[in-house]
Amino acid sequence: MGWIYLTVKGQSFDNASNMSGRYNGLQAHLKQKKTLIHYVPCAAHSLNLVGVNSIEGSSLEVGQYFDLLQSLYTFCAGSTHRWERVFRNSDIHIDLTLKSLSNTRWSCRADSTKALWQNYVKIREALESIAEDETEKRDTRSEARTLAVKLNKLETAFMANFWNTILARFQLTSLQLQKADIDLMTAVRLLKSLRDFVLAQRGLFTDFEREALAVPGVCQTYKYDLQRTRKRKRFEDDSAEKDAVFDGKSKFQIETFNVAIDKLVSCLSHRIDAYKHLCDLFGVLFMLENTPDCELINKANSLASAYPADLDSNLGNELIHFRAFIRSDGQNVPPPKCLKTILDCGLQSTFPNVYIAIRLYLTLPVTNCEGERSFSQMARIKNELRTKMTQRRLNSLSLMAIESELVRDMNFDDLIKDFSSKKARKKPTF
Repeated sequence: MGWIYLTVKGQSFDNASNMSGRYNGLQAHLKQKKTLIHYVPCAAHSLNLVGVNSIEGSSLEVGQYFDLLQSLYTFCAGSTHRWERVFRNSDIHIDLTLKSLSNTRWSCRADSTKALWQNYVKIREALESIAEDETEKRDTRSEARTLAVKLNKLETAFMANFWNTILARFQLTSLQLQKADIDLMTAVRLLKSLRDFVLAQRGLFTDFEREALAVPGVCQTYKYDLQRTRKRKRFEDDSAEKDAVFDGKSKFQIETFNVAIDKLVSCLSHRIDAYKHLCDLFGVLFMLENTPDCELINKANSLASAYPADLDSNLGNELIHFRAFIRSDGQNVPPPKCLKTILDCGLQSTFPNVYIAIRLYLTLPVTNCEGERSFSQMARIKNELRTKMTQRRLNSLSLMAIESELVRDMNFDDLIKDFSSKKARKKPTF
């Protein structure tokens, strides 16, 4: 669920169609009431969707890898005995454990992939031990053997290494995007740098393969090389040229590795484009000292025309003056520091338009989630509490849960004294 700033200059929601829809979403209806309420897609939710879409639209091998991760967790968590045997065995002690996969919390995929890759041999040996233990149930032994066979494949080790590298950067970027003090330009630069990082992995196929081949016990041959080559039925009007035949390495690189990279880059580019308009609008605040004055004034006029009730045509000249005042060596100064300088030096009357423009920029919401949670208060509010109290009190408690930060800062001493005086049943003694 999203929220709106009290300044009514920006709105940020997740990417659900009922909230972000261009025509009938909540953000569209709000913009009909006031055109200056710019919509900013939640950066953290957008990054989560990049991961979801990249898996759904990628190759079969990628989907099978994450299915294997979930199967491993389901098997181990099926009983405390199996969990202890895989992760807490005296001979095989593993600090990192698998997590159940979730589309709404992608951190679990990063944690599971990291746990699998760093303890690949130990987990596989634990599964093989269970498969060979005659005291275990037949279904348990069969399932353990199936999972161990999958871990023996070169493709599985390759995917664990590759996704551990990718998801580690996704996870750290997501945590940064969830911070309350993140600003728009920083968020966009983070997404662009993440896209460049993913794109750079395209040339590292040999490195990922070498590390996967170095895992003890992993098959040294791709699955495709072990299969019988299928011949396509040829017709009389077909070309006489022979079909291109790829080996297992080339086929895996072209149809799985490159597809996964391209899908991630494409999804990240699509999400970054959603911020292009606002970045172009407020980019004038980040222009370097060597930027021509005429270009700065044109950009400033565009920003002033977008907020005619807040800014005027003097913004360009103020920015030229302010740029010389605050910047040195051609380096950009972060907007929070610019705002702090104006306030500390009492320059609001000297640079009124710059002061307002920076406040408008910093007011724009970038993300509407600060931390990923594994539980929700709605389950208690909708089910447990509804059966125990009236709707009026339930609404009040819901409001207190939503505004928890304000509630924590409140002083309840007077309220407690008033409540105790009304509810006291013991007569005072004199």
